[in-house]
Amino acid sequence: MARKITIYPIRVFCRKCNQLLYRYDKEGPGKLVKCFVGRITEDHTGGKLTCPKCGQEFARRTTIKGRPANKVIGGKVYKQGRCGS
Repeated sequence: MARKITIYPIRVFCRKCNQLLYRYDKEGPGKLVKCFVGRITEDHTGGKLTCPKCGQEFARRTTIKGRPANKVIGGKVYKQGRCGS
């Protein structure tokens, strides 16, 4: 039996200054480890991987399974789940 994949919108914030960084369509439960670039629905960073307010680096560019992604640095962001659009 195929497993059901749940995708839901979240907001991603800088842990240091609480600045909204992304609105992102997250897959499944659990911690935010990576953000696939194609699932970012609103980018408040201008494509950079630093917070626009405090300048803290929160992710690194990488490729996962052939798809561009931003690998989140542990403890640099927090998420608010299942937000409205």
